[in-house]
Amino acid sequence: MTAWAMPRTAGVTQAWAADRSSLWAGLLSVLVHGGLLLTLVLGVSWRNAPNQPVQAEIWTQLPEPTIRPRPEPVVEPPPAPKPDIAIKRAPKPKVEPKPKVEPKPKPEPKPKVEPKRRETQKREQREEARRALEQELLREEKAAMAAELERVQTQRQRAETQARTMAQLKAMALRDAQDRIRLKIRGLLRIPEGIKGNPEVVYLVRLFPNGEIMGTPERLISSGHSGYDAAVEAAILKASPLPLPVGAGAKADFREGLRLSFRPHEG
Repeated sequence: MTAWAMPRTAGVTQAWAADRSSLWAGLLSVLVHGGLLLTLVLGVSWRNAPNQPVQAEIWTQLPEPTIRPRPEPVVEPPPAPKPDIAIKRAPKPKVEPKPKVEPKPKPEPKPKVEPKRRETQKREQREEARRALEQELLREEKAAMAAELERVQTQRQRAETQARTMAQLKAMALRDAQDRIRLKIRGLLRIPEGIKGNPEVVYLVRLFPNGEIMGTPERLISSGHSGYDAAVEAAILKASPLPLPVGAGAKADFREGLRLSFRPHEG
């Protein structure tokens, strides 16, 4: 610190001395020029005025400038030496860092939509909603049609099954009734002798609701043997009333007409 201050003070002193020398030189120049000007003025006046003695002060040597003593440099005291052993400070209590709270993300600003573009978007949204509604209605309509078709098919299948069952039951009832009728008629039939082969005769018989024969049986097919045909017709009339099948439908069929066929030799 001291070594740096000394050169700096010496430099300031030298600069100050140089400034004083320049000042004295300037003053001397002013005095010389002033003297010359004064000489010229006096010379002109001397020509016009009477001769007067002129006194001039001539300096043979300029006065030496006063040199101020240089200020002694300020000596700063040396810094106090640090102690060899540093005093240990008491350890500060550890402060656990608080958990950082992450800031909630700011909602992104919605982009501004121009009015025309906004109207276009609304129109597209309405059109999309309309198409979605139409598709939903179409799906519902298809589902309803499929359900109705399945219901109709189920009913038709049920009706067909029921009709087949009824037809089977009716056929069974008719066969049973016909078997009982033929058995009753055959028990009353007297087959004549001399019939060749096994010819067939067929009669159509109409009945009253109670099974009584209505009128005379109608012969549909002849056996070719008049005696056998007459014997079958006589047996049918003797068997009246005929046994009717169970069920109103079968009875109705019997009332419309019962077709009976006979052969001499039925196995």
